[in-house]
Amino acid sequence: MAVVTAGCASPPAPLPEKHDMPGVWCGSEREILTLKADDTFVITGLSKTHLDELMGDPNYVEGYRIRTEFDGVAPTSGSGRWSFRVTTEGWPFLDLDYRRLDGKESSDVMQLGVDRDEEEAALVVYDGNRDNRWVSWFRRCDKTALTGSPSK
Repeated sequence: MAVVTAGCASPPAPLPEKHDMPGVWCGSEREILTLKADDTFVITGLSKTHLDELMGDPNYVEGYRIRTEFDGVAPTSGSGRWSFRVTTEGWPFLDLDYRRLDGKESSDVMQLGVDRDEEEAALVVYDGNRDNRWVSWFRRCDKTALTGSPSK
């Protein structure tokens, strides 16, 4: 007797939720993003891609804000508050509400998509919308999710 079974692909892993966010995330361009359990964050090693997304405005000529607000030197670190939200379509996003960029006051907000690459969670900057490729990403680089401090 032959037994026929249907393919049993495992269902995709669920997308990360707010409680999965605290910890240290390493960026594709060597940034280090620390999301703390108290909803604050610190980022170091800001990349050109991240800064372009953060400070981009169609009304400014490229580099205008860095020239005028930062004396021509691109910021390399920032801090502020983070929040987690889910769209009406069910897609999670992480908003980074910058309060400081290299010690100077800021009111910039960066939106990161919360996604998965196979089984690994990722915080991503999309090239356009969620259906497009990732321009840059952050992946967990610690295993300590409660404190937001790098694991030793």
